[in-house]
Amino acid sequence: MELQERKVDRHLIITASGRLDASWSEFFQEHLLQRIRAGEHHIILDAAALSFLSSMGIRALMAVYKELRAIGGTFLIAKSTSMVSETLRKSGLGQWLSDAPLPEVDPARKHPGVAPVAPSLEHFPGDVDSGLRLEIVDAWRPWQPVDRQRSRELSFPRDGFGLGIGGAGASYEAARNYLGEFVAVHGHVAVQPPDERGRPDCLLSEGEFVPSLHCAQALFCRGAPGHLLRFRAADDHPCYTVSALLEEMFTIAATTTIGFIAAGEIEGLVGAALIASPGRLHEQTEVGYPQIKEWLIFSGERVFAREQAVIVGVARKIPEHSGSEENSPVASSSSLMATGRRSIRSHMHAAVLPFQMLPNGPIASMAMAARLFGGASPRAVLHLVNDDRPGDGLGESALFQGACWFGAIVEGGDLL
Repeated sequence: MELQERKVDRHLIITASGRLDASWSEFFQEHLLQRIRAGEHHIILDAAALSFLSSMGIRALMAVYKELRAIGGTFLIAKSTSMVSETLRKSGLGQWLSDAPLPEVDPARKHPGVAPVAPSLEHFPGDVDSGLRLEIVDAWRPWQPVDRQRSRELSFPRDGFGLGIGGAGASYEAARNYLGEFVAVHGHVAVQPPDERGRPDCLLSEGEFVPSLHCAQALFCRGAPGHLLRFRAADDHPCYTVSALLEEMFTIAATTTIGFIAAGEIEGLVGAALIASPGRLHEQTEVGYPQIKEWLIFSGERVFAREQAVIVGVARKIPEHSGSEENSPVASSSSLMATGRRSIRSHMHAAVLPFQMLPNGPIASMAMAARLFGGASPRAVLHLVNDDRPGDGLGESALFQGACWFGAIVEGGDLL
C-alpha cells in the first residue's frame, strides 16, 4: 500500500493505493492516528486507487473514525471504487461515503506567501469576571519539621482545583508518614506516595463522597476558570514550555496572580518527587548533601514524552527588583518551589496519565477531568521544576498540544 497526502484548507486528503487488508491495516491505522495526534482532525480518504477492502481494513477505518468523532473531527471516503463502496454499504458504514468533489486549493492562494497558516493558539473567554478564591495551607517549608498546628484536613469538591503535599488517613497522625505530592481537579485527586517505587493513588468524588487529605502544603482555588486557551504545535512553535503558556495566560487575563489547569501531550517533564514523608522530619534532621537523596528524587532527564499531563498551578508576576516573594508559599524554596521565567513565580504539580486526544473547541475543565481521570490510573505525580543550571540543565517542562483553563485569583492572592 502507498499513502500520499495533501492539505487543502482544514482538510488532510490522504490518497490510498493498493489493498487495505490484514497485511496493511495496522500500517494504515497507525499512520492516520499519528496524523490525528499531530493536529489533523478533518480527514478525507481518496479511495479511487484502493483496490480491495477486507474486514481488517474496515476495523482500521473504524478506529480512525472513532478517534475523530471523539474530538469533534470529521472523516469521509471519496471517489471509492464500486467494490469498496459496496463493502462499506453492506457493512452499515455507507455514511462515510461522499459523492462531493474533493476540495481544491483556491488558485488565488497557490503562489508563495499567501497560503493560510493554521493558528497555534485559540482563546475562548467564559465568565471572566467570576475570579478564583485561593485557600492556602502553609505548614511546611523544606526542610524543616511540619508545623502540626498549621496543617489542615482539606476537602476537594468539584468546584475547585489545587495542589500540594498531603496524605490520606483518619487523622494527621495516621497520615503523617504518607505525605506526598498531590493534584486535585474538580473532585478527582491523584496522590503520589513518598516511596521511590510507589504508584499514585486516586480519590474520586462520587455520590456524596468528597475526597480529602491531611495537608502540610496546599494551594486550592475555588471557582470556575474564566478563560480557555487551546494550543498546538506549529512550525514556529514545535512545543510550548510552561513559562511560554504562563506568559500567554497573564497577557489574556490582564492580572498579576492566576490559578490554572493545563492538560496536554507531553514533550518532556522536568520534576521532582518526595521519597520520604516530610512528616518524618524533626529538629535534629539534617537534609544537606548527600542526605537529600534519601528524601527526594529528581527526574534526571526530560520524562514521560508522548503521555498526557494534567498540570495544576498558581502563578504570579513578580515586579522587577522585588524580593518579597521569597516568603510566599509559591516560592518557599528557591530550588524546589519556583519555576518559570524570572518574571514569573509558580508552583506546579503534574499528574501523568495515558495519552488521550481532547475534543476540539471549548471543552469545559470539569468534562476534561472526568474524561482523563475516569480511565486508566495515573502513572506519576511530579512537582515541576525549572532546571536552569548552566551547561547541563534540563530546562523546563513542555507540551506539544492541549488546553489551559485559567482565571484571576481575586481572594487570597495577597498571601502569595
